[in-house]
Parts: sequence; C-alpha cells; structure tokens
Amino acid sequence: MKLTENAISLGIRQDMLDTALVSAGNAARIARVMDKANSGKPITIGVIGGSVTHGACASTKEKSYAGILRTWWEQSFPGSTVSYINAGYSGTSSLLGVHRVDEMLLSHNPDFILVEFGVNDVVMDFQAEAYASLIHKILTAESKPAVLVLFVMSEGPINAQEDQIPICNHYNLPMISYLDAVWPEVKTEKNPDGQYLWRDICADWVHPTDKGHAIVGEFITSYLNDVYAAMDTLKNEEFPIPEPFRPYVYKDAKWLHCENTTPLSMGSFKVFTEECCSWQNEGEEPLVLKATGKRLILPICTPYSDDLKMTVRVDGVEKALPPYVIRGGIYTNFVILDDAEAAEHTVEILPNGDTVWCGGLFVS
Repeated sequence: MKLTENAISLGIRQDMLDTALVSAGNAARIARVMDKANSGKPITIGVIGGSVTHGACASTKEKSYAGILRTWWEQSFPGSTVSYINAGYSGTSSLLGVHRVDEMLLSHNPDFILVEFGVNDVVMDFQAEAYASLIHKILTAESKPAVLVLFVMSEGPINAQEDQIPICNHYNLPMISYLDAVWPEVKTEKNPDGQYLWRDICADWVHPTDKGHAIVGEFITSYLNDVYAAMDTLKNEEFPIPEPFRPYVYKDAKWLHCENTTPLSMGSFKVFTEECCSWQNEGEEPLVLKATGKRLILPICTPYSDDLKMTVRVDGVEKALPPYVIRGGIYTNFVILDDAEAAEHTVEILPNGDTVWCGGLFVS
C-alpha cells in the first residue's frame, strides 16, 4: 500500500497504511473482478453493514467511504458499466445482515462485496455465529463474489474485530482496520500528542465525518490499487473455500418483514417502517405471523427492560421472555424457537400494554 498526495493531506503516513492492512488475504477473486471490468464487461459492486456503510454523517453519499469505493471502481474502469448496491442498514448487526443479504444484495449477482459489521456486532452475544454464516453465505453465492472486510470503530476504541478476524482468516480474506491505524493517532489524555481530535474525524461516538470517511476510503483504495498492479498474476490464482468456520446455522436465513410478508392477522398493529421496524401496535390485539423454519428470532425495537409486558406465543404456547437475548444495534432479538427440524409455525405477538415496534421475524 502506497501513499498518495490525498493520503498525505489527510495526515496518513506509510506506517499507518501498513498498520491498516490486517491481512492482504487471497485477492484472486478481486483481481478477476478487475480483469472483467478492464475488459469492458459490466460489473456489480456492493457494500453491506451498518450506518457507517449507509453513509451516516457524511455530507454527501459521494463523500462516504462507500461512495469513495464506488468512485474508485468507476474511475479505474471507465470502459465498464459499474452497478452499485448499498445494503448498509443503520443500527443493525450481522444477525440481520445474514437474514437480509440474499434479498438485498446477493439477488443482484454482485461481483465484489465489502463487509462492515465491526461496530454493531460488538454488543451481540452470538455475533460470531451470525457473522461466520454471513461470510460463508456470500463466498458460496452463485456469482462467486470477491470479499473485502472492513473494521471501523466507535470511541474507546471499540469494535468486534477480535472476534471477526479469526473468521476472516479462516477464509483468507483481505481485511482493513480503521481502528488499528487511526486510534493511535487520536489525541486523548493518554495520548496527548495524537494528530487527530476525535471531533475532526467523527461526528459523534461512531459515525465518521467527511475526513474520517476519506481516511477509510484511502485505506481501501490503496489496497485495491495494489491488487490492480498485480492483477495479471493474481487473477490466475485459486480461491479455495474451506468448510464453514462454525456450524452453518443460517444457511437458509431470511427476513420476513412488511414488504415481503402478509401477516395472518394484523390485529391492532399497523405498518411502521421507521427505524427498521415493520409493524407497530395501536391497541392490544395480537400480530399473527406464519413461518417455516428451525430457528425463529423476533427482533423488537422496543428498548429491553425488566418490566417488559409483551408476550409471545409459538403454536399457541406462551414463550417466556427472554429465553435468549441477542443484542445488536437497534434491536433486542429474542430466540423464540430453536428446533432440530424445520416445520411450519404460527407466532402471536401480544402487546399487553407495551408499545411494540416489531422488526418482523428472522427465520432459518
């Protein structure tokens, strides 16, 4: 990875570039995408992650790191038509990611995907299971997409890369860490000589400013430039896919929500699409859903508390809440069924005096 004038203007040094590259990984698939674009064929690139990937707090979409990535592909291969899909979803973790990736990204047959769930996964007890399934699902998709992994951070610093790096190493994926390269440069009480004030690179506790996005973008494009320089050699290398890192529990995962599912009964609920929610109650009548699967997870936007009044029935049997809770982003996720075999089930959500923002149903 080599310094550019833009990198220098952002305060990036060569040692920071070197530190940002956690692993160069196996770049064969990325090189083959570049070769395809270089020949004038159309390509599809995609990104999936949380609010940072969506572009939160960037002044324009073009100045977000994802926008910078898109611009790099378009400018590097002017003879190709570059289609772009941003599957960044604010406040969500890889648990939702693995349940929505087929519908929102893989259905478009992408050639290249950047994966970023370093921040929201940090509050998930079971994040590694979901993240591992997401990575395996992407790599084994019909279009055989290339994958580049990014780890951003929240103030502290905090992210989930310690759990995610072993998964990505299992598949020999290239990885870039904004945390590793930038946090040592942030001015704090323990590091009074840091070159960056947090407020200059981050708009709040987690969402980068234009400058923060530009630094992330420079790390990404610097790596891609290296791959491009070695494209003719790398494109001929094999990209073996090992067995799943963990049991592939989310192989057939899907997200049932208000745009793809008609409830058996809306009860006193109405469609409510703000904050990633699908249905919100206005009264006490239950929302009734039907789903076929082995594991059912109920995502609720309502803040979890000890006095939660909502109850849930699966096939008429009331489920004590929480049997298992998986936290991630804006959702509190309740595992309401975990069976050995898939079967059809009926799920009833009863508010019991609570205001319930239901994010649909995760089915696998």
